[in-house]
Amino acid sequence: MLTHVVLLLKRRAAAQSWPRALIALLLGAMVFATDGFGATAADANNAVTLRGADAFKVLVGNTLRSVGDSKLISTFRYFMTERLEYRCRGWDPSGVTQKDIKLYDEAGGCELVFVSLKEGRLCESHQYEQCHDHELTLTFARGSDPTKAADGEAFGRVTLPGTDGTVTALIDHDLIKGKYELIKGNGTIFPSFDPVPKPELLQPDTLPSSLLTQDSARTPRSAGLSDAEATSKIVGNTMVLLDRDGKPDGRAGEYYSPDGRIVVISIPAPTEGADLAHPSAEGAGSIFINRWKVKNGRLCRTENDEPTKFICAVSACVEVPEPPGDQAAPRYCAGNSGIGRRAYIAKGNPFRFDFGKSKRK
Repeated sequence: MLTHVVLLLKRRAAAQSWPRALIALLLGAMVFATDGFGATAADANNAVTLRGADAFKVLVGNTLRSVGDSKLISTFRYFMTERLEYRCRGWDPSGVTQKDIKLYDEAGGCELVFVSLKEGRLCESHQYEQCHDHELTLTFARGSDPTKAADGEAFGRVTLPGTDGTVTALIDHDLIKGKYELIKGNGTIFPSFDPVPKPELLQPDTLPSSLLTQDSARTPRSAGLSDAEATSKIVGNTMVLLDRDGKPDGRAGEYYSPDGRIVVISIPAPTEGADLAHPSAEGAGSIFINRWKVKNGRLCRTENDEPTKFICAVSACVEVPEPPGDQAAPRYCAGNSGIGRRAYIAKGNPFRFDFGKSKRK
């Protein structure tokens, strides 16, 4: 089939720039002329092999969805930017009831991996950067006009050829071969986000009376909120972690969306300067979804290991940082968060989580 395409391309002078014209169409920069390769064409003869930067351009901003066993949940790879990939591994839902599959899929989440293209090779960072042995190569067969496809809609097929690569360790060769649907935009069930958020802590207008006494030696540094107050401060806002300077670190967050979803994210840190002999302590980041609801007046949430079970242990407090005074403003703290340590409440949705219009969401 590829030989046939090559011969056909040789007969058409206009088709000599076909691979780059294909990329331009995928990116919405132009529309093909109706010369047999136009927007109306939708057969396997459109298959073309792309390499290096040309192949990478097809992936960036779009999603690969594995095809194969219909009984399995597919693997999704969403290249949000030229630097960041969602890697949502497929799984077997045979032990899960139909109504709970989405909850388990949300809780399973995706890895967030730094990627780049160097000398035509796809590189990824897990503690240190590793590059694939061979130039990034893919075969693309267009199924429909991508300029008319809706977000979340498949518009072609991509084949990643298997390699005999010798790289071991952190690169998963099972993810760099096989057949995939190419989906426009973010085809996962997880939201896109701002990789450089600027959280702003939510601060109380007044302090609880227990924090207002003048005897600093006996005054507690924090005071718990009632269940109703905790719910009002948490829902619609985001829990974050603080760095050593007492400011949000901008990497970990847990957003309580008013629609009942909790988006939990950990953005990976760059691994520049790390190598096999001196790896970074940082691994891949992650994004996943839990659920929340109010039960008997208490704010309850699910956790990853039991995504159908609500645990009513979410709490909130007002904290006066040490040392007290004008140097550190009072702030809201939270317990039982999905980001692992004592968290603090930031205003609104600073990570700008956006589920878009994909039908899967």
